[in-house]
Amino acid sequence: FHQRVTFADKDMGGYAVIHSGTTRVTIHFRQPFTQPPVVVATPLSKLTVSYYLDQITTTSFDLILNQPLANNVRFAWQALAIKDADTFENQAQPTVTPLPAAEVTPTISPTLSTSPTLTIAPQTSSSSPSPSPTASPAPAQITVTPTPTAIQTSPTPTLTPVTPTTAPTVNPSATPSLTPIP
Repeated sequence: FHQRVTFADKDMGGYAVIHSGTTRVTIHFRQPFTQPPVVVATPLSKLTVSYYLDQITTTSFDLILNQPLANNVRFAWQALAIKDADTFENQAQPTVTPLPAAEVTPTISPTLSTSPTLTIAPQTSSSSPSPSPTASPAPAQITVTPTPTAIQTSPTPTLTPVTPTTAPTVNPSATPSLTPIP
């Protein structure tokens, strides 16, 4: 072909207008196709909504907007008769449907702490500060058992008796005296 190819069959393509405030237009073929044609449509201006083709038969098809617009929308369309057109499909992937999440209701159970907490807070008066112990929770009866601890001390001097090196002197002339005890 050295020149443009022109098709005289007006069922192979054309234009369609969806008017403002509406959502569809039906394109009717002048002569029926032997099987539904392969149809494509392209908007000729920018769209802010979705569109799709529906009800494609041997005699017509619908061009539909998902919502009405304030202005008219013009489309170009083509319908081609393709004998035994192939259909390609994607590889079927299993659909994973997540299980609904289990509803969990938290339960709060009070617990009693057996370890008292000691808080020391400074006094705010002008007298000299001294800690004020506060027990939390209210103190229960507490028994304190002291644990013996080894204390290192300095050595204690020990006394060792010393024996004199000289013998005591005895005076035989002295007379012992006896004193009665009442």
